[in-house]
Amino acid sequence: MQNDRTTNDYLAHLFAQANRKLNMQLHSEGVPLEQWRVLSVLFESHGMTMRELADAVSTNRPTMTKIVDRLVADALAYRVLDPQDRRKVRIFLSDQGKALYRKQSKLVYSHQENVESNFGSEQTERLKSMLEEFLTRL
Repeated sequence: MQNDRTTNDYLAHLFAQANRKLNMQLHSEGVPLEQWRVLSVLFESHGMTMRELADAVSTNRPTMTKIVDRLVADALAYRVLDPQDRRKVRIFLSDQGKALYRKQSKLVYSHQENVESNFGSEQTERLKSMLEEFLTRL
């Protein structure tokens, strides 16, 4: 059986393209999307282990280690031994990391506002709900 679908008929491809556009915009300002997602999760937490962080950002631990190593090298985050379990290390945002997160968030929110202005709040919320349901069912 022949498949007559084009690449744009696949949700995964469209998700990747949308993700890539936002990533290009953020990267031009100095932080790739993957790093912004980590900054965002850390901004909303009181320190996380690598496992917690990888789960929250939906990435594997080796990739998370590379991202965190980069954030630490750039003085955007720092590591602290967990006082309850010294085998664990917790990751925190530095003040510089918090400032960068706030700056980059303006770009992300601007992107969100652009989507809403083009499609309307109702359609945007419906798309988000559909995607959340799609992810829940997987």
